[in-house]
Amino acid sequence: MVQEFLKSTESLNSAIAELRKMHPLPSELASLYSELTDSVLANSQNLHRRLSELPDNQSVIKYAWHLKTSELRLIFPALLLPESQNRRSQDRLFLLVRERACQTMYNSAWAVFQQNPDSSTLQKALSLLCGILEIKHQSSPELTVANLFRQSPAKALKDNKSENKSGYLPLISEIAQPDNRQFIKRLALAASYNRSDLQSFFQMYGINPNSALAANIVSQSFIHQHHYTLTDIVLFKQVLEQSSVETQAELADSLLTAPEILPEVFHQYCLIIYQKFGNIDHSSPLWSRIRESARSEFRNWLIQATVGTHTRNSREKQRFYARYTDFINRVEQFSEDTLLIYFDGFVIADNRQDFDSAMYYGGSNASEHPFEIVDPEELDKDPASPATPHITCEEALRANDTDSTVILYLNQAQIKNSSAFIDFCLQNSRGTIRAIKRKIFG
Repeated sequence: MVQEFLKSTESLNSAIAELRKMHPLPSELASLYSELTDSVLANSQNLHRRLSELPDNQSVIKYAWHLKTSELRLIFPALLLPESQNRRSQDRLFLLVRERACQTMYNSAWAVFQQNPDSSTLQKALSLLCGILEIKHQSSPELTVANLFRQSPAKALKDNKSENKSGYLPLISEIAQPDNRQFIKRLALAASYNRSDLQSFFQMYGINPNSALAANIVSQSFIHQHHYTLTDIVLFKQVLEQSSVETQAELADSLLTAPEILPEVFHQYCLIIYQKFGNIDHSSPLWSRIRESARSEFRNWLIQATVGTHTRNSREKQRFYARYTDFINRVEQFSEDTLLIYFDGFVIADNRQDFDSAMYYGGSNASEHPFEIVDPEELDKDPASPATPHITCEEALRANDTDSTVILYLNQAQIKNSSAFIDFCLQNSRGTIRAIKRKIFG
């Protein structure tokens, strides 16, 4: 009895597998037709050969109505064949589209188009197909998924958050015609109506995230600052890897100058830029291609991220340095534990293992090194060590001294004195005016 049941189950699974091959779901078509495989190419060539043997267009029309469903899916791949790049072949394939236009053809046509969105032939053919299907949907009293999606893109995105289960995809022409010059930009704009993420938009319209079309939409969406969400970071990273240097520069410039991005989101996107292109001082050609305002934003982020990471175990230090972020010129890792924080006219050496203090170095040499090293044996000396000869903030304030080595106590009891001393130093620094201008005017 068990063996019979297993045999029947195996037969059922085989039958289902065969049916899925004959009638794949839209999401499966994206993978089946994302590339012109050998079998698809061979079948498309057979279709083209049979069409070329027909004597006239009337014969083509009769032949169109004898095509099986599986053969309808070969029309758009056939349009890409080298032997189809002539007027006669394209006219006959377009005639097949006119005669047998249906949602099944659209599903496969849309999958092929996504991998070849720059093909003018596919743009015209898909626009033709969409136009015919729109007329059919308008004239049909049936309540189809396509009819449901005849509302505005914004409302469609709002009301239809889950993948269509009926096997039909909404026509992309509801947003823009594929042969429209602004096609990609309009899709990117429509995607911006989706307040969650781009991936929801892709899922709704059956767009393969790994396709060339998806890469174009993602690029346009980010370049025009429509989408910056944590969910879309994967798409941003993917398109950054695939794009040319010019597009990469546009993406980076757009991100770094985009208004109203949540700090935690901005941080994660900047991490991707840093991992890919390094610091501004590195030799990546990207940095020379973006505006100074964008480089300035990235420089500020890098300073904040470095100081924030360095002081992550000390809340008092984090608050102290956050107050002076706009006045920091650069940071430099002196050792694994010690960070040098450069201001205009002085530098602070901070050891992350010391939660209560840091060392201030003023004077003309502060921008080069926190102290002069005469003895080579002292090269490994930690500039943040409290053992370095110093004076206190109170003593420095009483003497109006900004050139000496000063210990900054950053515990709750004495941090106010350290802040008062740094405020005094900044008031006497010409770099403060420049920092304030950067903050106000960018």
